[in-house]
Amino acid sequence: MPVDLNEEHVLLYDSNGVEMAVANGVAIPANTRGYLFAGSDGVNARFVSVDAAGRQLAVGAAASGAAVTGAPVLVGGSDGTNARTFLTDSAGRLAIAAQGTPASITGEVSTNALGVRAAINLTTYTDQSSNAQRSVSSSSANDAAAGTGARTIRITYYSIAAGVVTGPFTETLTMNGVTPVNTVSTTIAFVEKIEVMTAGSSGTSAGTISIFAASGGGGGAFGTLTAGTNITRWSQHWVPSGKTCSIYSVYIQNTTTSGNTPKITIEIFDVATTNAAERPIATYRIDGRSSLALGASTSINVAGPARIRAYVTPENNPLQITTFEARYIEA
Repeated sequence: MPVDLNEEHVLLYDSNGVEMAVANGVAIPANTRGYLFAGSDGVNARFVSVDAAGRQLAVGAAASGAAVTGAPVLVGGSDGTNARTFLTDSAGRLAIAAQGTPASITGEVSTNALGVRAAINLTTYTDQSSNAQRSVSSSSANDAAAGTGARTIRITYYSIAAGVVTGPFTETLTMNGVTPVNTVSTTIAFVEKIEVMTAGSSGTSAGTISIFAASGGGGGAFGTLTAGTNITRWSQHWVPSGKTCSIYSVYIQNTTTSGNTPKITIEIFDVATTNAAERPIATYRIDGRSSLALGASTSINVAGPARIRAYVTPENNPLQITTFEARYIEA
């Protein structure tokens, strides 16, 4: 309330006769006393700590670069539920990049049926629903340890148990031509891709390499790698349980004549839910020979466990080749 200058008021002075309440900008004589500043820890009163120079301690007593001890005040934020301190690198710089290694989903398909939705997979892949030991073989004897074709291949796969998807895992196998080679792992459920890692003089696979549902070439082939190629080019990716896949870039190209507008969809499938329906999360249309490159300001986020796959539906000309690439980070 305003001060009435006609009334008497009490002013506090220290032992040197210096007024305790001073105006802003007034010089303070040496040895001037002041009041201790305090707060509460929720139960007890606590004085505010300062260092030997009178500077307020805001980040604890540890020196820069020392291990965090005690309960320092750290800069932080919220993950939507819990408080989280900001992460820095070893030099104290704020780490703002997304965690995880960038990766990509790539696929290619040649279509010949108008209006029929097709997975953008270079060869047919049939989903498996449970873990098993698998096997591989080639249609050519040259895909072998000392052959001119593929010598070793690497399988990238995921496992599932009680609805929990784990991975990715990899296993490298030495080819033995037309004779099936069993995987060591007995927990291969979903195969994301097969790659030729080493090859003979041809530099690529000599025959069609198949992966079978069971050991010894049993159970029928559920995926193949085309002869003369070194990767399956299946536009599919499994997101493990507890992870989120963030797609931040999509590139699509189609070889149909100008005026055709095939529909491309990115769809997800909940692999842990019985009778789950595959559903689109993004839809694109491209005009004939044009290409579409998206640098999304907001990424497409898919929480695991789930399978991501791209599809194309020819709507004007059934004869076309569609290529697809999506870049993502998973954490």
